[in-house]
Amino acid sequence: MAKCPNCKSEIAWDVPACPRCSALFDLNSAWRPVPDSDDEAENLANKYAARPESNDEPLSLGGGLWTVLKLSLSLVLVLLVLLIGFTYSRQPRIDWAVLGVLGVFIFLTAALWIDYTKPSKAVALFMVVVALGVGGVGRGHLLGTRKLPQACAGARRWLICELENRLFEMGGVAAVAAFWFLSAAFMLYIAYRLFISSREQPSS
Repeated sequence: MAKCPNCKSEIAWDVPACPRCSALFDLNSAWRPVPDSDDEAENLANKYAARPESNDEPLSLGGGLWTVLKLSLSLVLVLLVLLIGFTYSRQPRIDWAVLGVLGVFIFLTAALWIDYTKPSKAVALFMVVVALGVGGVGRGHLLGTRKLPQACAGARRWLICELENRLFEMGGVAAVAAFWFLSAAFMLYIAYRLFISSREQPSS
């Protein structure tokens, strides 16, 4: 029996994913089952042999289309950072909440280009810290520390202010808090997957 390079459990050499830890063994993944015999090693070598390139192959989420999507999202996030940063560059006082929002946008831009086939515990830990901060914003709304709706004309954090007002119109304070809690939960899930995957990386 072959072994999973992630959790070391015994698996069949030709399974598409580990039934225990869900590590994927497709052609685009860095994971490969560890053979237990020469026959398994030969079978695995044949299975993961490089496929011939085709100029007619359509774009996929793992190829050109995903790259275009990442570039588009990165451009939007960078423009938001520049717009918000320019808006508050003339403010006489530092608004730490605005700096936090800018930090989140910058982190999300960088996160699009992380190689998730080589997970990092440092990235997972940083995402946990960001998620706690985002969750704290939702908790503040539930405790009533900020009154909604807000007057956004000429106010600081106008982009977030408008977003929160629209959510408040649709579902009240609960909708605003749910947005921040769901954002934090998504970040925690990504951090969890990164941490689990980085416990034991496959040997090269």
